[in-house]
This record gives sequence, C-alpha cells and structure tokens, in this order.
Amino acid sequence: MQIQSLYEAIEYFQDTMCNHPEREILDAYRAIWEGRPLRYPMIYLNHLTDPTDTFIPTEEPDLPCVDIPEDPEADLACEIVSNLEPLKMLNPVSRSFSLGLGPGTLCPSFGQQLNPRAQWTPQEHKTMDEVIAQGMPDPELSGLLPTMKKKIDQIKSFTPSEFKIALPDRQGPFNLAHLILGNEVFTAPYTDPEQFHACLQVITDFWIHVRRSLIKWIGPDRMIPWFWSNNIVCECSCNLISPKMYKEHVLPYDLQIAEELGTIAIHPCSGPHVFRETLKHIPGILYTEAGSIEKTAAGAISVEEALQEIGERPIVLGIGQEPPLGCEFESIRAHLDLYPAHPQMSFNYTIMHMRRKDHPQIREIHHRLDDYWESNILPKLKLD
Repeated sequence: MQIQSLYEAIEYFQDTMCNHPEREILDAYRAIWEGRPLRYPMIYLNHLTDPTDTFIPTEEPDLPCVDIPEDPEADLACEIVSNLEPLKMLNPVSRSFSLGLGPGTLCPSFGQQLNPRAQWTPQEHKTMDEVIAQGMPDPELSGLLPTMKKKIDQIKSFTPSEFKIALPDRQGPFNLAHLILGNEVFTAPYTDPEQFHACLQVITDFWIHVRRSLIKWIGPDRMIPWFWSNNIVCECSCNLISPKMYKEHVLPYDLQIAEELGTIAIHPCSGPHVFRETLKHIPGILYTEAGSIEKTAAGAISVEEALQEIGERPIVLGIGQEPPLGCEFESIRAHLDLYPAHPQMSFNYTIMHMRRKDHPQIREIHHRLDDYWESNILPKLKLD
C-alpha cells in the first residue's frame, strides 16, 4: 500500500486506530490525569535500541510507504504513519507530533552543535564565563526554536486538531547546565559559586521563557493532554550529587520553575534521594516516577516504596522499570495488582536483555498482561 497524500495518511491513521482503541494513549492520558480508571492498561514494553542489532523481524506487518513529493505535507504524512510503529509491539500509540532533538534540544541556543551519534547531545562544552557573557538566548529566535515554530505552524495549517503537539525535551536547569558546561557543574558550586549561580539563573530564565513561547505557538487546542509532556523537569544529573548539594545549589532553580508553572512534574531518573528530595521540597508536584533499575549511579526507588512516600496525595506515578530476567510477566503483573488502589499510574518497561529477535516474546508477554488485566483487574474497577 502507498500513501500518496497527507489526507490519505490521516485517514489511514484514523482507520487503524478505530480498530485498536486499546492502544489509544491520549485517551489514557486524560483518564489518568482525571483520576478515572483505565478500560485498557496501556502498558509500554520495549527493548534497548542497539546499533549492532541488525536483525530484521519478518513476521510483523509493514506500514504503508509514503510516496509524496518532498514538502511539508510529505514530512507530516511520514510522521503520522510512523506513529503507528508501536502497534507492531502492541504498544500504545500517540496521536501527536514531536518537536526538537531529544535531550540536547535547547543547547544550540547557547551556540552548541549537537552530535546525532550521541542522541543529539552537544559535541563541545561552554565555559560559565561564555554562558554569562552571552546572557539569556532569544526564546523565540535562537537555536532550534525557529525550526520548531515553523513545524508547529505547518501542523496547525495542514492537520486536524485531534492531532496534538508534544512539547520538546527541555530537561531541567541542572541537567541543562550539565549538558552545556560538562562535569564542571559538580565542582563549580564550591570553587566559583557566584559564577555557577549566575549561570544557572541564565539557564532557568531561558527554560521558563522557551516554555512560554512554545505554549503560545501551539495553543490550548493543540496541547497534548498529558501533564508529563507539558510540565516535566528532568533531574537525571541530580543523581550524581548529594541531597545537600541539591538543596543548596539546584533546588532554588527548580522552585522558580514550580512557581512559574503552579504545578510540576518530576523525572527523578529513579534515584531514591532525588525522588524524596524533590517530593519533600518542591510544592505542587502532581507527577513523579519510580521503578527498579539494575545499573544506576544512585540506586533506584521501587514502585512500592514510591507509593508509600506519596501516600494519599493526588500524585500520578509513572512506572519506568527494567523487568528482571525470566520474571518479566510476574513483575509487571505485580504492578497491575496495585492499580485498583492507586489508579493514577502509567506502565512503562524496558526489557534490557531482549532485542529485535525477541519481538514475538515481547508480544506474547503483552497478550498475557492484557488478558490478566481483563480477567483480574478490570472487574475491580468502577468504569463510567
């Protein structure tokens, strides 16, 4: 099958998803955020992307080829069709467009080149003096922002409003400082605290103003209905510092963002002390994450521990976990068993020891989990 127009791509996507309501993630986002129980579990199962893994699965259905002359509509049609790729693994599908280039998206505004071979992270670092001398980059005209504005305008011009636009990866103040400055961020608070805090202030101001620009450009009817996408602050690099250093040198900037947003989402990268310190000191947290991960710098907080820390507060818990070898189904099933008492959860898992050749096994685990939900969890829920 060939897709020969943007209209055909939209129709193909709509028809496909009509046949797979159990994989419609935007509906699940709305339910999770509103505290309504899910009809379908919306479990995301994947494996690591390995450049050396050249195995080509042959038993999976091919998506249509997009045969449109190169223009904005062709790019949008390709993205719409490629958004159906998760169905091959029985994973949820998002009716949305993406922006940016991953963790390094905001770094070109500070004059850095990104390396596509390193997940679009900077090829070189800046000094604190350079960042301070430059001042806050233009939150509409610097780096990748004009390209994102152009894409937003194209999406709004050529596609219906049910296709949403996700904010790009903006990381958080300390993560961005780590990307921009390199490992100097771990010593500068003590060797040159004045310069460090001046630098963090520039980065935080830029983060806040970029978000304002993006939200203005996208508009309320195109915003993706998921608090994570719109309000997330990523704290990965905080796992490499102590709770004391976090409270003294990073928390003040997270608090500025929390004050700007009113409510906030946190990606603690599973670090126990980062999970607890952010939950304790940042007001308005409505989303955070947990899950056991084998190889981490600071350990990992389990789902059960995280739920105990959250208590009765209306905070969504995003599970991000590596299921243990040989116990994939059982470990995820245990989380599903927690769901009736804690309906504000999402389920995301990376099966570290599997690769492309294991797709049939991943789908089989998916089927078993779907069946378990239908037979054991759904009867316990009060659906509208």
